[in-house]
Amino acid sequence: IVSKYGDILVIDGVEADLPVGGKNLTGGLAWNGLSMFDRELVSGGSIKIEKKGPILSVKETEVDFFGIKLQPDIYLGQAPQGPVFHIDMQIPEQRVEELFTHLDLTVGLSVDNIAGRMLLTGLVNHPFTWRGIADVRALNIEAKEGHRGTTAHFDSFLFRSLLDRGVVQSPNIQLRGEEVTLMSNGVLRMNGDGYGVVRLIMLPEKSSWINKLASGSGFFDGLRGTAMQPFETKDLYYMDLKVDGSILSPMMMLDKKTDWQPLWPAIIRLQSFIKDEKKNVAQ
Repeated sequence: IVSKYGDILVIDGVEADLPVGGKNLTGGLAWNGLSMFDRELVSGGSIKIEKKGPILSVKETEVDFFGIKLQPDIYLGQAPQGPVFHIDMQIPEQRVEELFTHLDLTVGLSVDNIAGRMLLTGLVNHPFTWRGIADVRALNIEAKEGHRGTTAHFDSFLFRSLLDRGVVQSPNIQLRGEEVTLMSNGVLRMNGDGYGVVRLIMLPEKSSWINKLASGSGFFDGLRGTAMQPFETKDLYYMDLKVDGSILSPMMMLDKKTDWQPLWPAIIRLQSFIKDEKKNVAQ
């Protein structure tokens, strides 16, 4: 997936050996790597596929995804209207420890407890028949950033999303902590268009870090004042980031602070700023 600002999502290579003839056969699906914004997310992997009668199913009983153990129940069958698929992905209760390297950052993430479930079903050739729901929750999340050593702790995480008639609705995404809280909701259509809003809430002493990062990186073009603004009581500071348009060229606006402007160039500016800052810290 490419925009005029560069590669967004790249799968390096895919190999498939799908069993289609006979009754009881096995095959597989493998990929070499997956990256976003020129940063590798997954180095590679594979899954085994089994055919029993007319049903194709994923044989794996557990899959590792960014350190999270998933239990998949996936099959492909034939219905009178055409091929139908069913995906039931469960996240059993577990603790997670994972190290991420992205956007020239190294972030260590630990989660005391995460659990959830994701369901998706429909006719393969008719995306508007696809129906899905996702519900993921986590407790006691801690993220430690590499070159600064900054640590953020969150008490809880909640993600809910629904797919119906070609529209993905995410009415409730929350990451709550005593010092920092992130809330979001949005809509994404199957043609790639969508809109949403992200609200970031911080204590006054923490909001200055966001202001410095925004001004130093030039993330917001034509920013009027500081990125964070106080509530009426001034006990908390917040920013509302609105996003609208195609996922290939989304536009963003910081409420009351900027005009509409493209998102991807801002991410590139942030990436360059973090890379330069990391070099300065190393020296």
